[in-house]
Amino acid sequence: MNFKRPDLCRYAKPAVGLMLILTLFQPAVAVPMPDHLQSVGSARLKVLWFEIYDAQLFNAGGRYEGIEGPMLLQLTYKRYISKDALVKETGKQLAASYRNRQAELATRLSELDAIWRDVREGESISFFLDAQNFGHFYLNREYIGSIRDRIFSTAFVNIWLAKDSDYPKMSRQLRGES
Repeated sequence: MNFKRPDLCRYAKPAVGLMLILTLFQPAVAVPMPDHLQSVGSARLKVLWFEIYDAQLFNAGGRYEGIEGPMLLQLTYKRYISKDALVKETGKQLAASYRNRQAELATRLSELDAIWRDVREGESISFFLDAQNFGHFYLNREYIGSIRDRIFSTAFVNIWLAKDSDYPKMSRQLRGES
């Protein structure tokens, strides 16, 4: 009797690929907005004489120790801003982080376009970076969607917290460095 052993690699590669695809495209499960985090810092973004939003940063210890979850960034808008304007400006801010990965950036911006909507004066968009460094969005404390990409999540928070951000004074205030 001569039994042939099945070629396991022939079946393993597609199975691993399928598992990877299923992991990346899991349906979003509403993640409750945490209410146990402590304030790290706050700031107001003004451009010329226009007030844009108030920003607050929260984490578990109340002290900034780098970009690691759990962390919550909350932006409370002082004026109406369209979804298109939010997505466009976010794309500009993320461009340096995605320098050699334009297709990936386009995918993330498309996801934001599907999650976000126009914001009116007094409304807030919050971004929760969980312990696994995945990002979750909230509009007025209600869950609106997630992006399960650690690179995106870190780059997104860096828009406000990086030392070389477009608004360094605001970044220092958010990090609690006044």
